[in-house]
Amino acid sequence: MRELTPLCLLAKKHMTDKGGRHNLYDGNYTSICHEYTPVYWDMFNEIRHSVTRVLEIGVLGGCSLRMWKEFFPNAQIVGVDIEKRAVIGYRIWVFQGNQASRPELEAAAAHWAPYDLIIDDGSHEPSHQQNTIVSLLPYLKDGGFYVCEDIHCDVQDLINVIPRGYVYKVPITDPGINCANEKLLVIQHG
Repeated sequence: MRELTPLCLLAKKHMTDKGGRHNLYDGNYTSICHEYTPVYWDMFNEIRHSVTRVLEIGVLGGCSLRMWKEFFPNAQIVGVDIEKRAVIGYRIWVFQGNQASRPELEAAAAHWAPYDLIIDDGSHEPSHQQNTIVSLLPYLKDGGFYVCEDIHCDVQDLINVIPRGYVYKVPITDPGINCANEKLLVIQHG
């Protein structure tokens, strides 16, 4: 198992299930800690100061939004959730939107577009993940990253909806990810 990265420590501090080897999520006990943060550290550490806009689908209590805010010190952080959520704080905005609805996703994303990073941590339903890819890739900056978390379906179903001009890596697995059936799909524009 890898050593905890600084991003893992931020995940633990903000109680997000993205990593940090802890069992608290939004202040509640959970049996899940995905350990995605070592992968994210490897991908984003070198560019963290140049990232200016991050969009995450699936907010719950805002734990990962606070983690991203601290990790990307120059970024506006935007969250979209099916539930009405409060604004979390300085540099963080949350919009209500249904991941199954392309117009709702696009309306929420348009506020701060384009994005350096878009993360889908929403419902984890394959049809919603497909809809989100199709809806939000146009809001990604050239060179930006789109990450779909917690893929439980045949990843080829997601790849099939990616338009030309995007590069993808599948599946990204890491020895630290503690659930063998969970994968990350990473798409890069340009």
